[in-house]
Amino acid sequence: MLALLGTHYHFRRVVPIALRFLFGKTEFWISLKTGNKSEARLSAMTLHAQTSALFRTARTLTDPAQNKPLTKNDLLALYEDIIKKQEEVIETDERKAAQDRKFEHYTASMDRYRDLLKTRAFLTYSTDALERLKQHIIKLRQDMVIDKMQDKAS
Repeated sequence: MLALLGTHYHFRRVVPIALRFLFGKTEFWISLKTGNKSEARLSAMTLHAQTSALFRTARTLTDPAQNKPLTKNDLLALYEDIIKKQEEVIETDERKAAQDRKFEHYTASMDRYRDLLKTRAFLTYSTDALERLKQHIIKLRQDMVIDKMQDKAS
């Protein structure tokens, strides 16, 4: 089950009554260290499968791989292993998110740089065009003065 505590989701799983004496707990609470519900659901599904396997192993009290009796310490070690794996997943996700943020920052910087180059090219072109227009206006004024003088003379 997912529980939102503050800004982060937590995985909550009730320990079956018959197994509580082995684990010394009535519930497992594991922080998923995310506020994103979709990510939390995926992590919770994985943890649910892992805790189900842990409970099945605890019920049989034998390790299926080694056919030896499990002790309470073995079960707690399995539980700690689940927690460790979840923390590794979270750390990996955090590293990936940091890299994604860095990549987005660099991409945005490159986009801004391209925009600046376009703006610079536009300003250069506009300045040149305005200078040409100014020269045409000056020439038109000169032509108007000359035409006016010729009109007066004729």
